[in-house]
Amino acid sequence: MKLLIVFDIFSKFGGGSQLCSLRWFKNLNNLGIEAYLLKNKTKEKLNIYPERIIEIPALNLSFVFKGLEIGTFLTKEAINKIKEVDLIILNEPGLISFLLSLSQETKLLNKKLAFVFHTNYDYFSKNFRLDKFDFEGYFLKIGILPSLIFRNFIIKNSQAVIFVAKSFKKLYGKKIRKKSYYLPIPVSSDFFTGFKIKEKEPNSLVYFGRLSREKRVDIIIKALRFINKKYKLFIIGEGQERDNLEELVRSLKLENQVEFLGWIENKNLPNILTEFDYFISASNFEVFSFTYLESLLRGLPPFVYDYSSSREAIPSNCGIFIKSDEPNYWAKILLQYKNKGLFIDLQKNILKAYPKFFKFHEENSSKRLKEICEDIIKK
Repeated sequence: MKLLIVFDIFSKFGGGSQLCSLRWFKNLNNLGIEAYLLKNKTKEKLNIYPERIIEIPALNLSFVFKGLEIGTFLTKEAINKIKEVDLIILNEPGLISFLLSLSQETKLLNKKLAFVFHTNYDYFSKNFRLDKFDFEGYFLKIGILPSLIFRNFIIKNSQAVIFVAKSFKKLYGKKIRKKSYYLPIPVSSDFFTGFKIKEKEPNSLVYFGRLSREKRVDIIIKALRFINKKYKLFIIGEGQERDNLEELVRSLKLENQVEFLGWIENKNLPNILTEFDYFISASNFEVFSFTYLESLLRGLPPFVYDYSSSREAIPSNCGIFIKSDEPNYWAKILLQYKNKGLFIDLQKNILKAYPKFFKFHEENSSKRLKEICEDIIKK
């Protein structure tokens, strides 16, 4: 079995879909599968199976979004490799994925395609609003429609759709009228080392992830106005919203309560996360978030927005679910859990639930992907 994994918007600051692509690529090869990675050319070089990485020319759009580069066209090497493989796995509705599906539509390509449903573009279409004009926000807004068109076209021409969340498989599975599969996301093995219970009163919060508007980090920052310096918030990540968030902190005079730590590579996160007490995120659009699982695996009870994706990832007695957009309500709940006993109980619950998380281990996720690919190919 020969596979080609396509991810044509690779970036230093890439998110969950990029992590999935890289971990599946690595682990499938570790399993003895001949898997190749087709990606846009970047300055950062990957040292995992470099002989099986095919890079294509890229358009640099860093002036719009930090680190954004997109693949533009297929090289002769890429086309030759496409002819060899049994299945092509498309991970985002980028230009190259669209061109591959177009080749399928026009019968130029006689290869089976599988699309991995990573990103909830329908959320952006329905909920993204510009309160005030800014170039980056405007670019994102006008890019939503083409992304939706590309995604739907790719799904139409794929033999199967792979969902990384059961809730989205249930929601979209019948609509798309394609063979669909559920695949747990591949969390790095570095997170699966257990943790020691902290017997103390909690005093720190951490958010880690992309700093973009849909992550709603501003709700968390505004909540700190109402907690009278009971917690300090640490923000790990980069993105187009960082300047706006830093300005918000200054305008609310919260410089002593909020610290921006910048981008930290995922491989360094497991050790760093143990320095904090609670994870917090007000995001309400994720298909399935790595950060929910990564925080749990490192012993951080999560404060999260209450919606289907957070409920699917987090056992009910291991986190705090908040169904509100009001910062003062988030503050109220945070103050309730400023308690040593409650903090310890949540950590104990996470330890009891720990075995449930092993289906997300990158090796187990990749074994399941191998089974899915075999099933798609034989049909």
